[in-house]
Amino acid sequence: VNDPPVLDFSSLTIEDQTEGWASFTIDANDYLSDNDPEDTFTWEVLSDTNVNAAFDTESGIITVSTDNTENSTLDNVTATIDIRVTDAAGLDDTDEFSFTIIPIDAPPVFTGNDYDGTDVYEEGSFTGNYTAVDPDGGGITYSLSDAPSGMTIGATGYFAWEVPDEVEAEYDETFSVNATDDTG
Repeated sequence: VNDPPVLDFSSLTIEDQTEGWASFTIDANDYLSDNDPEDTFTWEVLSDTNVNAAFDTESGIITVSTDNTENSTLDNVTATIDIRVTDAAGLDDTDEFSFTIIPIDAPPVFTGNDYDGTDVYEEGSFTGNYTAVDPDGGGITYSLSDAPSGMTIGATGYFAWEVPDEVEAEYDETFSVNATDDTG
């Protein structure tokens, strides 16, 4: 009497799903049990939502790859893959496994902002504009740190500082501009 194969992906753990990209290989035989040691099997992918799944129908090796880098809204991508295994007598079993790719938020990037070495004179003003972009398409908030007293920066990255009236000698002043995206 031939027993049907049993496919059970419940113990499957998928690691290394970073940077909006997942690529991994699974040997479906590791999740197969069959009381008939001489059985040979064929494999079939029944569904592969949101992914590219290369499946060797003779060996049971599944190579999965998916890309979430184009998803600018930073939504998670969940995929479920249904697999059927059939033994030589035509008995089969079906199971599925799911995984979720959680995209990594990319930090903002400053573009073309270099005020290093700018000379500013007594009783003058120092103004400029910093621009940063969020590779994920979110909004940007600007802030200052280690800035001279009275220096401000606005929502668009425009900064201003009025140089004090009574500067006794030439000196260097430093400040840092920070750009934070919507997700922090």
